[in-house]
Amino acid sequence: MNLTQTSNSQQSQCVLRLQRVTLRGKASHGLPVHEVQLTAEAGRLIFIQHERSHRTREFASMIQGLVPPTSGQVLFNEQTWADVDYSRHFQMRSRIGRVFDGPAWIQNANMMENVTLASRHHGASSGETRSRMRDWIKRFDIADVSRERPAFVEPALLQIYQWIRALIHRPTLLILERPMQLVSTRMLPKLIEAIDEIRREGGCVLWMTNTPIETLDPDVLIQVQGRQWSYVNGDPCDE
Repeated sequence: MNLTQTSNSQQSQCVLRLQRVTLRGKASHGLPVHEVQLTAEAGRLIFIQHERSHRTREFASMIQGLVPPTSGQVLFNEQTWADVDYSRHFQMRSRIGRVFDGPAWIQNANMMENVTLASRHHGASSGETRSRMRDWIKRFDIADVSRERPAFVEPALLQIYQWIRALIHRPTLLILERPMQLVSTRMLPKLIEAIDEIRREGGCVLWMTNTPIETLDPDVLIQVQGRQWSYVNGDPCDE
């Protein structure tokens, strides 16, 4: 199958490229990935609507270079994860934000430590990340639970703090795995506004969920049914 979104401009930067990728993961209900080709360019929103039983964790980890594909190649900013240049991989990964489907927190750390850990790990100053986190808390108009541990924060609020962690370093690639899970629909416009900013800055957004979202207008809409990936809109193009 060939899933490629082309840009109106030949100068568009390719953020994510899957080249005939197959992934036979360990999860029994993992998202089926067989000979998939996908090109996602700067500023694009790619929406993958999958079946309720599908789990996207391994697929998303593959995109981050944490899980190798069974075959094919995954490129981020036209650079491969397949070599042993781990220093470069570290820098590449610093430009990816992710909202996880499933467990996502260090239980013995508070929310401030959890949210800012990845950014600090990749070199951002503690003061800078804390300031950005406070800005996002105000922007999303949510309770400040920075000093609480995850076990004492209600699930819907935890999910929004996942948004903050993914957005805090203005990623080039934003991976969203069922980001609205447990969250009130009244928060959807705020999330869309945030990802639109990322796109205007040249970032690409990959949104995966089992639920259609009518207010979204993705550049590419892909439906995964069984093992079949099908375009609903977007321009497939052989490479």
